Amino acid sequence: ICACEQLAFRFPDSAAMAAELARGFESVSTDGVVNGCVGAIDGWLMPIQVPPSRFHNVTSFFSGHYQCYGLNVQAVCDHECRFTYIAIAVPGGQPDITAFRRLGLMDNLRLLPLGFYLIGDNAYPPSEWLLPVFGGAERLNVDNDNVNYYLSQCRIRIEMTFGMMVQKWAIFQRPLRVDLEHTGVLLETVAR
Repeated sequence: ICACEQLAFRFPDSAAMAAELARGFESVSTDGVVNGCVGAIDGWLMPIQVPPSRFHNVTSFFSGHYQCYGLNVQAVCDHECRFTYIAIAVPGGQPDITAFRRLGLMDNLRLLPLGFYLIGDNAYPPSEWLLPVFGGAERLNVDNDNVNYYLSQCRIRIEMTFGMMVQKWAIFQRPLRVDLEHTGVLLETVAR
């Protein structure tokens, strides 16, 4: 499955592809307000069993937020809830920003023509290629709240995509019983 070209992830690598993806997100935003968005990005904690002791820092896999062991998965989807990028980034105890930086995804984003960008939550750093929603006290500003409304219409697509994957593949509804070396291939296979 991973070798099948027709099922390959399609992260935008040309202006034409970016424009096609942007039209899709524009079609799901109210009055087509959001234009230029080529994907929604977020992290997901893939639950795993307690890692074996051969992994020296087993506690780094424990997420205090979710109170379980896991792997931080970073993914991007299109407006139809299809993954265009997915990778296991870091142990589950690490935040999304650490995972994002470790993957070097910003290097891929910099290849996008100006005017095209991803939408993410406020865990991600703002740039020309990445628009996070406003968080904390900033979200209380009326103008920022309006921006969040429109951006969230598109950003919710990545939450929906993860939700559909977990619903379809029940193995993700409980801690994985797979050797950690095989989780990347497993994830890539089911995400296609």
